[in-house]
Amino acid sequence: TMRAAAAALLPLLARGFQLSPTSPLARVAATRSTSQLSMTMIDKPYGEWESPITSKAITAGSVRLGNVHYCDGEVYWLEGRPQEAGRNVLCKYSPDSADKSQRNGVDFSPKDSNIRTRVHEYGGGAIVF
Repeated sequence: TMRAAAAALLPLLARGFQLSPTSPLARVAATRSTSQLSMTMIDKPYGEWESPITSKAITAGSVRLGNVHYCDGEVYWLEGRPQEAGRNVLCKYSPDSADKSQRNGVDFSPKDSNIRTRVHEYGGGAIVF
């Protein structure tokens, strides 16, 4: 039924997006079972209904990749990390490192730095090799 499908939505999203256990959507999904979720169907015009799933909850665990550079035989890129207050980290491709991420990279910039540009509106870049 529609109610059963809607009640199963949060756990399915949490599994489908493979969110980290600390993300808001995963925490909500983990605390609810299909028997705990109840719904009241209300007809509203398109776009005016409220959803318990916010864009912030969906993107909280995602990492934004960009500014890929190749220099002296090494590959570097910037990662925007919402879980670290939006910090931008310069990463280096290092598939053999014990500290590698899921993207086979290691943090190249110091933990307390935020690699970003302050002149983005004018076409400036955050890093130059």
